[in-house]
Amino acid sequence: MEGPRVKAKWLEDRFSNPLPVDAPEGLVQKYAQFYIVEMLGGTLFMDKFGERISIRYLQFFDPISNGKKYSWGSAALSWLYRHLCNASEKTAKQIGGALLLVQLWAWARFPHICPVMRHPHQALPLGPLAIRWKGAKITTEHSMHVLRAYCVSLTSLRPNQIVWEPYRNYLGSLPAYCTAGQHIWRSIVPLIHFWVVEGHHPERVLRQFGMKQGIPVDVDTSIELHKITLQGKHHQDWVEVYAPHIAKWVAHDIIADAPPFHGEMSYNDEYMVWFRPRTVRHITKETSYWDTLVESQLSILAKCEPGSKIYTNSINALQVVEEIGRLTLDHAREVGNTSEPAVGRGRQAGGRQRHRGRQSSQRHTSSRPSTFGQRHTPVPTSSRRPTSS
Repeated sequence: MEGPRVKAKWLEDRFSNPLPVDAPEGLVQKYAQFYIVEMLGGTLFMDKFGERISIRYLQFFDPISNGKKYSWGSAALSWLYRHLCNASEKTAKQIGGALLLVQLWAWARFPHICPVMRHPHQALPLGPLAIRWKGAKITTEHSMHVLRAYCVSLTSLRPNQIVWEPYRNYLGSLPAYCTAGQHIWRSIVPLIHFWVVEGHHPERVLRQFGMKQGIPVDVDTSIELHKITLQGKHHQDWVEVYAPHIAKWVAHDIIADAPPFHGEMSYNDEYMVWFRPRTVRHITKETSYWDTLVESQLSILAKCEPGSKIYTNSINALQVVEEIGRLTLDHAREVGNTSEPAVGRGRQAGGRQRHRGRQSSQRHTSSRPSTFGQRHTPVPTSSRRPTSS
């Protein structure tokens, strides 16, 4: 044992024997606690080493029924967000947190990197959204575990290759426990996991909710909160320390809202104009060529008279690279002789906050996995045993 953590192998060995059919209630409770702690410490709240499992969660499952009083999904997001933040440091070599959520988040939005199911029409059991990837997969269709292939693939994405509303067609088929509490999915609240406090800001990723994305207000990620660690604070009463944050969580006063919006945003939409200079748009030099071509043609168009030869040539160039549809250019339909109107569509490039504590107006964070469920007590904010309510 090391502090509140134990070696995963040691814990597995302790419960390696099958549970007897006539096992007493106390033994059943112990086995159930082992399973839950292994799942929480080894998956949702995994550290960056993966060799040890925290047992601090045991205090919230005595008896087992106590566990349902807490919002484990929001705590898992808080833990994951902190690890994603730490992993963005240049010196970082490892990452912890519920990385399975990140993988499922990517598969739901970027079908071109999603594995092909070997039996796509198999009957699936009722379960959460990720159940659709249950079963044998064909991995030869996509490059797997090749960083450069992923970099090139992600930075050369076209708007129609992205699923902007990944939950829209599935909510009706999910079990009730997955869709309960939808009224707080867009809550702007702090997410709390013991000493970790991270902000939940759905107002910055409204498109996944089928809403128009506007220019978001600045968000201070708080350098002071990011400096807090558990070192030397194993007996700290986080309920008392984080009382103001817990109060905001309990209230759920602010719900992000915006007009409905579906499809792709115009290149010159006010949000896209704000977004482009504030994000990292290209990972490699090669993948910047496409945008360089488009922007150079736009610059030429701005200096030419509509109908001139140079103007027409630029329009034709944009048509060739299939960009004309999302640029909302004046006279584009007439000059380009296309049967389709110049509808507003757009590309969204992603970039994470590189520096902890910097205001997010400097870099806009890409949408992060959201697993809000029913309204519960924020998980676990104290190392003390919870009292019954």
